[in-house]
Amino acid sequence: MRYITIIMLLLLSGCGGGNRQPEPVTNPYVDRVQTLHASGVAMLQRERWTAAEKTFGRALVAAQLADDSALIARSWYNLGVVRAARGNRQKAEEAFMQAMAIAERHGHKETYMRARFGLAMSR
Repeated sequence: MRYITIIMLLLLSGCGGGNRQPEPVTNPYVDRVQTLHASGVAMLQRERWTAAEKTFGRALVAAQLADDSALIARSWYNLGVVRAARGNRQKAEEAFMQAMAIAERHGHKETYMRARFGLAMSR
């Protein structure tokens, strides 16, 4: 009987799990946005406007899926840059305005200032 009690105590002590911390949840869309932004910037540098605009559009969708306001504002800003480079002033201004609105609402001062400057330069 004593051995059964000892075995039961050992088994129950193993069920406690200790102080193991759960692994942090990572959002795969955040990594996707970072990759797309880097690709889009490389395309901008090579003056591949159409491909850059498509890439930044995909980055915007991924940022929205990630629900990350900083990445959403940055994606809108990047779309504004490429649209301005393509000569599409109206769409560039719309993108810069979106970036400014999101950045201001969420306190992303640097993106707000960049978008404001982009808007001023596109006019």
